[in-house]
Amino acid sequence: MLNNHFNGFKTPFFMLRAFCYFCFFATMAFATPKEELISDPKVETQEQSHSPLLEVLIWPFSKVFQPLLNVAIYPLSAPLRYAFEHRVIDKGINFFSFGESKNIFAYPTFNLKPGTTTQIGGTYRHRRVFFPEDYLVVNASLYANSDIRTNIRYSKGRFLNTRFLFGLKFGVHANRDDSFIIPMTYESFVQTDTSMYVEARLSRVIPGLQKWSFGLFLDQSYHNSDIPDTQDSVLIEHPSYSVYDRGVYQDFFTNKVKAQIQYDNLDFPFIPTKGTRIIWSYSHFFISDYKNLAFEVPEKSKKNHNFSIFEFVFQHYFMLGTSKRYQLNTQEIRDLRKKFVDFTWDESIRLWNPEKVMGMLLNRKVIAVQYRLKHMLEAEKGGAPHMAFPVLNSRFPLRGYSSALAAPSIMGLSLEYRWPVDRYVDGVFFNEYAIFTDHLDHWKKSSLRQSWGLGVRIRSPSMFFFRTSVGFHGLHGVEVVITIAPEFY
Repeated sequence: MLNNHFNGFKTPFFMLRAFCYFCFFATMAFATPKEELISDPKVETQEQSHSPLLEVLIWPFSKVFQPLLNVAIYPLSAPLRYAFEHRVIDKGINFFSFGESKNIFAYPTFNLKPGTTTQIGGTYRHRRVFFPEDYLVVNASLYANSDIRTNIRYSKGRFLNTRFLFGLKFGVHANRDDSFIIPMTYESFVQTDTSMYVEARLSRVIPGLQKWSFGLFLDQSYHNSDIPDTQDSVLIEHPSYSVYDRGVYQDFFTNKVKAQIQYDNLDFPFIPTKGTRIIWSYSHFFISDYKNLAFEVPEKSKKNHNFSIFEFVFQHYFMLGTSKRYQLNTQEIRDLRKKFVDFTWDESIRLWNPEKVMGMLLNRKVIAVQYRLKHMLEAEKGGAPHMAFPVLNSRFPLRGYSSALAAPSIMGLSLEYRWPVDRYVDGVFFNEYAIFTDHLDHWKKSSLRQSWGLGVRIRSPSMFFFRTSVGFHGLHGVEVVITIAPEFY
């Protein structure tokens, strides 16, 4: 039942993408700090006289898109001007910061989506809670249908006066609209699920290898699943999927043991501009017997539900241009904010000198690349629970997709183009590919998926706050992502 999504790559999509690229590059032009632009008066004078061909190309933008843009921007221009002139962004960051050294940060979170996925909540971050090298993060969300999600994360450096890093996580998620996916298909069914988990982590740098570290993770979770309130979508029988063997609508415990080796030489943890991160990990899950199935099924012999997951992640960051720093200074921020308010297409077109375009695109920009492979191996074929399968979604990442497909093996490649927009804000343009299979040695072109989009990330040099993005996959749909989790692993 695999649908072929390659019709999203046909001519109409390329025309739409070409227009989006043009808008993106035009935006980049007006968003470039003044020091990166050529300001030779002679050049400016020469650019005022366009060739007839260029005049023809410019006409639709100056006579059609510019007036429409003015109408759209006018209601926002005054608030933007006020926000920039009165430093509302900086004051907002300071408003949510507490403590003598601003080591406490508390702010609201929300995600406005159609249906029950709309949620509001808050996040609390606290450095140096009890000790000089500890960190606490608490996040809680309330959904439109009264579901809840709560996560608490605590970490402590130099644990027991050693070089070990200790971490502890606890979470509760009550979701009456949870779903499971039939592997290798787009078939999904709703089930209620209340899950709880606790995880302990211990890691340290490998002696003699300062860029390498190893970690050990222990995790226990409990899944309490049942049939949904609306029973129209209940799955009882399926030709290739056993409800009984996959733990659907049932309760069970999982105990996970994970070992991980990591190489990391990134320059900054939250706004990396250069360096590499490589992660190898192996996880083994011990699954208890399933219980409390809500309906009768034919008697079957019990299968081994245990499974393992192998994962490999490669990330690389490099900064373009000759600038030695990525962060904007105070004067550059002021100039940039003024450009946001006073932007016109005429100004943007005037910057389309080839030398300026090269300086705009290739200076003080960061290219981020991630390759990720995830493979699930069952102890007994057909026995692993429904949550064992890697899912192709915005956290893989493939930000143009929601949790639409699951498979035993998924491989993905992500490319990001980042640039500084403000003191705490980065702009992001991304293009991503993923491919899935049920046999690790056999990958099909028809299983290739792609998404692209743009977004912003809110961060400081020492802390990641949240990000939001709009992802597209061909002409098939749009996915909006607002989360406190970073883009990559």
